[in-house]
Amino acid sequence: MTLSSGNNKMPSVDDPGFSLQRRRKVVLVVDLVESVSLMQADELGVIARWQAFLAHVNQLILPAHEGRLVKSLGDGLMVEFESARNAAAAARAMHAYMSEHNEPIGAGRTMALRAGLHAAEVYIDGLDIYGKGVNLAARVATLAGPNQTTMTVEAREELVDGLDVDIEDLGECYLKHMEQTVRVYRMHSCKDEALPGPVAEPVSDRQVIAVLPFEAHGEDPKHAVVGDLICDAVIHQLARTDLHVLSRLSCAAFKGRVVDPGTIERGLGARYALTGTFHVNGIHLFVSATLTDLRDGSVLWAGRRTTALSDLFDAESELAAMIAEGTYSAILQSHIGHARNQPPAALDDYALLIGGIALMHRQSRIDFARSRELLEHLTERRPRFGAPRAWLGQWYAIGVSQGWLADPQHEAKRAMFEVERAFERDPSLSLAMTIKGQIEGYLLKDFDAAERAYQIAIAENPNEALAWLFMATLNAWRGLGEQAKQAADRALLLSPLHPARYYYESLAATAYLSAGEFAKSAELAERSLRSQRLHASTYKTLIAASAMMGREARAREVATALLEIEPHFTIEQFVARSPMASSPQLQDIVESMRSAGIPQN
Repeated sequence: MTLSSGNNKMPSVDDPGFSLQRRRKVVLVVDLVESVSLMQADELGVIARWQAFLAHVNQLILPAHEGRLVKSLGDGLMVEFESARNAAAAARAMHAYMSEHNEPIGAGRTMALRAGLHAAEVYIDGLDIYGKGVNLAARVATLAGPNQTTMTVEAREELVDGLDVDIEDLGECYLKHMEQTVRVYRMHSCKDEALPGPVAEPVSDRQVIAVLPFEAHGEDPKHAVVGDLICDAVIHQLARTDLHVLSRLSCAAFKGRVVDPGTIERGLGARYALTGTFHVNGIHLFVSATLTDLRDGSVLWAGRRTTALSDLFDAESELAAMIAEGTYSAILQSHIGHARNQPPAALDDYALLIGGIALMHRQSRIDFARSRELLEHLTERRPRFGAPRAWLGQWYAIGVSQGWLADPQHEAKRAMFEVERAFERDPSLSLAMTIKGQIEGYLLKDFDAAERAYQIAIAENPNEALAWLFMATLNAWRGLGEQAKQAADRALLLSPLHPARYYYESLAATAYLSAGEFAKSAELAERSLRSQRLHASTYKTLIAASAMMGREARAREVATALLEIEPHFTIEQFVARSPMASSPQLQDIVESMRSAGIPQN
């Protein structure tokens, strides 16, 4: 930007020539580790290798991942991307190049990169990018070690753990010149063989089917949620069959990806995949669907249909029934009954529901409060829709378990009020019955009532993963270890890539602990903490599992980490709040905590 002669005023956004535009970008900042000492060891050698690296980035890496080089210095570079997935893939490619071309320099020194990712609104003028988001990406990069990439929560939320990359939660971190802590994650390469398939073996010979979100090509962005609505309607129908149907949230990791059948099979543990495309033309909806056997890639069934867009909002969608019948008939040679379906009345409302559910599991007070705001807003806008009421019931239960809501008895009444309102709107809502059981079991300590609720929910929907998960914890509290483990296996099988996978793994760890399988319990707890380091309950299970395996040092390490995120936690508090009073393991768990260094009171 050129300033007029004789005028030393700085330009402002009100100037006609001011060209800054505000855009959401993913910023990747890459630094050469210990560049000063490397230059001192072999200045020309370092420069030559950096130039070769930069040429590779410009010619191959950035075109392949749709990145734009913003600036390059002698020991670093900054790149912008439209998506975190592309940015993460580019960072991996840069690390890989540097590792492959890494002959020693000088006194045996080698070149290594560190990188930081952040997604934010930035200012762009065609040449450079500006703003707080750029600075934050650079600060986050300083937390990465050699050959590592770190990222903010904004970038992490656009990635799928175990599919795009393996993600490690580093917790709340302090960054230079920033008053507030920043949630930071570390990225690890994710190899195909490390895809997070199901932890447990299938509990029967019934086949697992994944219904992937239906894809649109060249559609208006406001129609994007139509594919999710089709998917939900079909899943609701198929869930009443004797197939194992994975949840849409679990399958959403593959949305918008071109992947081979083998990758889907490994990632989801499914035998079959139902995929499809759609096109919206005014009030009309054109849909095609395909059922694929993932083991050999063969197409078992394909169907097409034209219907009214409003059909997706009917309780008995004709489109969903056609796809469900074709799918079920092709697999089992029989036909499927129509299942009840109650999608929200508008697409924006549906997005509000999904957002409210996701924020509930962020382990952040601010996001937790925001979750309630979204769900309550939806209940006011669509008072006949039962699902938001049911999720509000769980909101109170989670708040009590986290210690964020101080009066459990009062919050139990509030939670039950929301669940009862959900039943008034949809008496067959298995989710509401599941959360009713959670309230009765965890908050009110009425185990018999909780078990009845879970049994009803599972009878209504055998693929209600949350009901199986809570049944697992209920059996663990009762000391029924084998039953707890079996229910946990079923829950894990139905939710292989669920956004709150850490929650399933944490509760499954409790189930395996009650079964005396301490190594498996510790494995699940460690995996859960890798994704979510602020879930205090997981630490408590891991302390017990580690101690019971004879790993006293690890138990003490975990206890120290627990007290960092929950400084006032005591054994007395644990016993008072624990629903495990009738479990024969309670005293063993208490002794494990005591020996690990948890204070008594």
